[in-house]
Amino acid sequence: MPFTIGASGAALSQLPAHGDWYERVLTGRWSVEANTAGGCPNNQETWTSNPQFSLKVGGAATIVGVLRLNLSLHELSALMQKHDDFSAEAQQAAASGDALRAQQLQAQADAVAPAIGFLLLQSDGQLVGGAKELSTAGLLCASKFAMGTQEVSAEIALPAGGGYTIVACTFAPNHEAEFTLTLFSSDSSMEVRSLNGGRVADVTGALREKPGGAKPQGPKGPACRLAPPAAKHDVRQLRDEIGDNGRMNDSQRAELEEAARLETWVENVPMMTIEGQPLSENIKKRRDELVAFARTEAAKNGGLFVDHEFGGHQGEHQPSVYHRGLPVPGMPVVTHWRRPSEFCEKPTLFTNDWEAEGVMQGAVMDNRWLISAINIIAGNREQLDRVFMDKEHGDEGFYVCKIYHDDPFSDDDWQVILVDDRIPCDENGLPAFARNVNPNAFWVMIIEKAYAKFAKNYEAVQGGTVTQGLEDLTGGVPYKLDLEKDGEGGAKSWIPSKQGGGTPDRLWGVIMEKMMSNHVVGCASNTRGQPRTHTEEKGIVLNKAYSMVTGGEFECNKLMRLRIPLDENGEAREWSGKWSDESSAWNSRLRQMLAFSKKSDDGTFWIEYADFCKHFTKIYMCRMLDDLWTRFTVKARWMDATAGGCTNFISWRDNNQWLVTIRQPATKLLIKLVQPDARMSNGHGRHYSNAIGFYILKGNAEPADRKRRKLILKDGDEEDGGDFVFTKEPKFSRQARSLVPFPLVSSGDATTAAERAKCDTEGRGRILSRDKKVPVGLSSSNH
Repeated sequence: MPFTIGASGAALSQLPAHGDWYERVLTGRWSVEANTAGGCPNNQETWTSNPQFSLKVGGAATIVGVLRLNLSLHELSALMQKHDDFSAEAQQAAASGDALRAQQLQAQADAVAPAIGFLLLQSDGQLVGGAKELSTAGLLCASKFAMGTQEVSAEIALPAGGGYTIVACTFAPNHEAEFTLTLFSSDSSMEVRSLNGGRVADVTGALREKPGGAKPQGPKGPACRLAPPAAKHDVRQLRDEIGDNGRMNDSQRAELEEAARLETWVENVPMMTIEGQPLSENIKKRRDELVAFARTEAAKNGGLFVDHEFGGHQGEHQPSVYHRGLPVPGMPVVTHWRRPSEFCEKPTLFTNDWEAEGVMQGAVMDNRWLISAINIIAGNREQLDRVFMDKEHGDEGFYVCKIYHDDPFSDDDWQVILVDDRIPCDENGLPAFARNVNPNAFWVMIIEKAYAKFAKNYEAVQGGTVTQGLEDLTGGVPYKLDLEKDGEGGAKSWIPSKQGGGTPDRLWGVIMEKMMSNHVVGCASNTRGQPRTHTEEKGIVLNKAYSMVTGGEFECNKLMRLRIPLDENGEAREWSGKWSDESSAWNSRLRQMLAFSKKSDDGTFWIEYADFCKHFTKIYMCRMLDDLWTRFTVKARWMDATAGGCTNFISWRDNNQWLVTIRQPATKLLIKLVQPDARMSNGHGRHYSNAIGFYILKGNAEPADRKRRKLILKDGDEEDGGDFVFTKEPKFSRQARSLVPFPLVSSGDATTAAERAKCDTEGRGRILSRDKKVPVGLSSSNH
């Protein structure tokens, strides 16, 4: 059944996992004994003795050939290690000035596996025999020759129907090896038969078995070999400890398949929504049901709701706080739960309805990312209020919040969380985790509790990033700007520089524009391990996120008001330079205009733009999506045949692929690839077993082949004539995200990849397109 929606600036179409190309699998062996190891046409006396196959097509067609050696994973790994060892020795010899030795070692490295390639000849499909000099007139295609630890591929445009001969070669004669040559054709009438030293495999069996398809490639694969991504934690050790081999067990697989059968969202079919639209009717219904339930339960309990699902335990056993119910190092000890009326003199959710005061970090634990995100969002009271779906029943002891969870298993990304107002407290009866600066306010505690319930317990809130927290609490699109670099995500040329040049006020304009367009904005001075003594002396806390509360140009001064969360003791260092609380730069007019407060320990201060650029290195922004952005979402999985890995692997082309068509110039796509939250499976938001990423590749050259999978890659970027438009290298993280500009109308494939081949996991891809002429076009076929 075809799916079609509108037409405008961009479109996303499903590319089928199979059936788009007609495949034939050819196998053979180069053997000295069988006289089939003749080498390439440089060896005129012997090259025609190589394995040959007859190819016939009914008309003009596109053929893609992929040649590889038949090696076990162990054999291939041993060859690659041997190649790497020789190469390393060659580099050492070259570094020591022994050029001859380096040349000999490099020759040994190149000879570890035979160089392989194939030819396509115009010969009416007949056997080519005898000593023969290859003429250019008879040669339709000659692939490149490459070391046999990697695949060799070529795309061939057959000009007309008829017969052709394919010859599989090693570069040098007398090299023995078994090979597989897979042919993909746009012509369903393609016929292939063996002429010499080979056979045509059973098509159905070959497609299902894919011999050797999950093997890694050598160091010279498409676009060069990607370096293995670095994990923030030793994931292999963690997996060994918990007995996780990275693959689904039978029960998990059965559970997933059952869930897929029950879901109405067809897997791999792009679905379109308009970002910024109101909450769905299902979410509103869920909120109303929870409110009605809580009010009924409160009436039964003397007027106050008690959440029996989360919290309220007395004593040492606290399953809503700790994974195993008992205190762990690095977390406060919770002994009981109390309502705000029990630890506040005049409890109130907020102290007023136009601003939110700062927040206080709880006892030392790895949830500062969430507290920093809450502090940043609190700089925009309107966005903070949106976290609460119901705050009108505080007198009945409950609140309803919403958490955004981009989950491949769910069709609706908002999770509605009902919590009572009982707060986990220590042995002194005081809140054990985050608190408000105002001792009577408690909105921070409610949001933190709602997130802990969403994550299953407070311990599970450990491990995350500020951008993740911004997204989870707002549903917007978070991103970062690095003020120390240019290029993707960089803005170094946007700020004042000692060397001059660039656009020194551009960042100021961007920040002001974002504040006026309902963004939430934060910043940090990240060190990457380097000392920043002058910055610390000025009172800036390194590697901690600040909220950018407001800013503007006042009496020709570009000023910004920043706020940092207070520590567990209610203290914070503040900026001590110009425009600080004690600065002489202030005059009475500005004091009145900016509601100046001379509190040296409230974590809030003013700083001018020039000093900000000197001392801060990173900007956090989160855009609240409006209806000018159209979202395409595709739910898919890497499993069995589709777990192809990145281009380091021969099986990269087996990954899911989608066709992105840009119909309007100057289109920007925000592409986000998401895997399930690790916190839901292993309780920590930074422990991911799978590194994920994606490629954007040029579409197939022939218009007739545009709706077929991309099977062959030319090295290099698009500007250099290669096929790679954009690469997001795999990383061990929950999501991979990039904003990709498309200056021209074009068509290309979007391919997702896990870092290792044959690694089972699920994922969801999101593409956001900003186009004032929404809706954006979408078409797909359900194969």
